[in-house]
Amino acid sequence: MKNNIKINLNFIKAIFLKRSLVVKVILVFLLSFVSCTDFLEEKPITAYSADQFYDSTEKLNSAVLGIYDVLSSRELFGTNIVLLGADTDIEILRGTTVNGAAGTIEEVGHYNTQNKSTIVESLWAKFYDAVNRSNAVISNASKMPSSNADEQKRIKKYIAEAKALRAFLYTNIVISWGDAPLRTVASDLSQNLSLERSPKSKIYAQIVKDFEDAIPDLPWHDDVNADKGRINKGAAMALYTRALLFAGGYSLYQDGTVKRADNYLEYYEKAEIISKELISSGKHVLNPSYENIFRNLCGNIIEPSESMFEIDFGYLAGQGSHAGTIGGSSTGVAIAGHSASYNVAPKMFTHYYMYNKFGVNDLRRRVSIADYKLNGPNFTEVPISVKSSSTWSCAKWRRNWHTSVPTNFTLTDVNYVVIRYSEVLLMRAEILNELNNGPTPESIELVNKVRRRGYGTNNIGTNADVPLNFTTDYTTFLNFITEEYAREFYGEGNRKFHLIRWNLLGKRIAEMAAIFGDPATKDFHGLRVYLAGNLFTAGKHELYPIPYRDIVESNGALIQNPGYSDF
Repeated sequence: MKNNIKINLNFIKAIFLKRSLVVKVILVFLLSFVSCTDFLEEKPITAYSADQFYDSTEKLNSAVLGIYDVLSSRELFGTNIVLLGADTDIEILRGTTVNGAAGTIEEVGHYNTQNKSTIVESLWAKFYDAVNRSNAVISNASKMPSSNADEQKRIKKYIAEAKALRAFLYTNIVISWGDAPLRTVASDLSQNLSLERSPKSKIYAQIVKDFEDAIPDLPWHDDVNADKGRINKGAAMALYTRALLFAGGYSLYQDGTVKRADNYLEYYEKAEIISKELISSGKHVLNPSYENIFRNLCGNIIEPSESMFEIDFGYLAGQGSHAGTIGGSSTGVAIAGHSASYNVAPKMFTHYYMYNKFGVNDLRRRVSIADYKLNGPNFTEVPISVKSSSTWSCAKWRRNWHTSVPTNFTLTDVNYVVIRYSEVLLMRAEILNELNNGPTPESIELVNKVRRRGYGTNNIGTNADVPLNFTTDYTTFLNFITEEYAREFYGEGNRKFHLIRWNLLGKRIAEMAAIFGDPATKDFHGLRVYLAGNLFTAGKHELYPIPYRDIVESNGALIQNPGYSDF
């Protein structure tokens, strides 16, 4: 048995060509298992105490990798979070059945979310599992013995990494559930595990502290001690900026109102400082080719200068536990005429109206939207008519760009992109517009940089630049930025939550419902029913429900979000 395990490990090392840290996570756990089996006949070891485990930087590194292990689950960034960016004005989930079932992603995406939803329950559980692993690293790393300066530096880096990841996790928790339990120490049986919900202001205060503690001790992506595929200084600064904009944006409160915090401008002021520092560092730049961003992702090529932070996935010789579904069953291009095993119809679709958000010369349209399906073993493009445009899909992760030989068309090893540098530029443009009550020359030029790349030009004053009539005032420019997000990040999973912070989700859904419900438009989409238009409820669906099981097990400490039933 021991020999078989060791042979299998060598086989995995040999066949796994991806540069991903996924293999490191898997090998950490497999090697631990081998170590235990070596002693099965003598003295079984079933668990380490914290004192036993946190006694070397190698084990501390393993504990940090354990945080990424949770992020790379399909309950989080492997599938569910990819799909829960729908339904919006640009992305729609396939399927028109909403019968109140608790176990489907469509129920959540189409705004028929149940308080007993297994999808929401697994999101909650996985996020807090990752938080707890982060807490364990932070709580125990300071106790570790260190014999030299190099080892001390590594320990500080791992603590910083865990703090940045915890801040990222709590950002996801607070935008998904609002007020939520806040725990910053590792859980054990001596503690009260039935925590009340902390106000989102307190959670954001912890997020701010964690990012500010972490950033000084994180390496830039091109530093010699930077670990590929893991969060670095630039990524943490970008995610910190995004978290500050969520903190300063609109959100649903427990009293049922959607509003901003009274001190929302303070968050924008912090975001202005951090975004300026990040851009001025010169460590990150736009890839000159929008298409190559996604060719690189499909080809497992690292590009941290643009793609600042990714969640790594790997499909290993039939082992799918750390594989994702991007480019497969969740979002990508439909495959037909290949074989019964490999044909796939992804769950995420778009429509003719998203197609027309792009300018005629905007190269991002062809990269982003597949108005075709891939047919046969050679992946021939077969056009889909405008009348069926509600089955057009995201072309960014098309199978004919994948460099690894596809052995499973449901699962892939394409990474989830958490944040790209173009978002940093658009966020700073928004920040300057907010703080100056209107666009400035810098904010307009930041948007122009993103658009010129999308149009494949460096020339100033072309049709790539923001039209002058959209630079006249605060509201007009902000609306243009919100649409630029749609063009730049279509299919990348964050649209819904940005619309919420702009207080635009309900408005955009209503606009699309009117279009799809107009008989005169039937020849331009073919969509039978736009469920979001029927089911979205303002003052409720800006947040997910607190899982029923957690409310019960908290003995009354947790209360439900507005609009949802406790039972």
